[in-house]
Amino acid sequence: MTSPTTHRLIKDNQTSGIAIQDWTVLSHKTSILNSQEIDAASADLGIPIPEMIFGNNYLSIEHTSGFKLEFKALPALALVDKSSKSSDLIKVSYAREWFEKRSMANQEHITDVVKPYDWTYSTKYNGTNASDKEHMQFQSSTEETIDIEQLRRPDPILFYNENILFEDELADNGTAILTTKVSTIDLVPRPSSGNAPLEKAPIGKYALKSLDPAEMICPCYLTPTGYRLKSQSKHRR
Repeated sequence: MTSPTTHRLIKDNQTSGIAIQDWTVLSHKTSILNSQEIDAASADLGIPIPEMIFGNNYLSIEHTSGFKLEFKALPALALVDKSSKSSDLIKVSYAREWFEKRSMANQEHITDVVKPYDWTYSTKYNGTNASDKEHMQFQSSTEETIDIEQLRRPDPILFYNENILFEDELADNGTAILTTKVSTIDLVPRPSSGNAPLEKAPIGKYALKSLDPAEMICPCYLTPTGYRLKSQSKHRR
């Protein structure tokens, strides 16, 4: 039986993670923001923030080369649409009835209009580049995709963590939640089949993919080392 890749699990108060080869993955969990922090964040963002905001939580993926990718709540909320028409297409089942009744009852007393924004808190946030070297910049997209077949393999999971960044019940109209999921998998060498050569996966190979925009879940996986069969086919987006 193959021994797992040498690694060190990290557990320090509110932070857990794993150090493996040249990579360090950390997930920090703490309490929701206090009232002063909430007021400051709302003023800075220009929108009301979610009911449960874990503004000090984060997930970080760091390499010894200087590369560092972080996931935090406030940078994600900064990308929420704040345009004047952002909420026009967002309707709930009783929207028309509620609007008509409220307009008839309060039209003489309305003196201000709430600033519109995407109250579902949908965001295109893909993480924050926190690299400490100027040359560590993101490159344009390529045709390389996540190796789904590799993810389906029953390889040992060395570390797994889920971290909620914010959550809101949308006034009982559903739930908006932004959470990170990270899994560090030890790729066990597999024998080749036929004449297909074994190819060593790049050390520290990782990939990020948003799987469910409706729930705004942004899972992440890190496969630090191992072997896989070289595939002659290409996955298409």
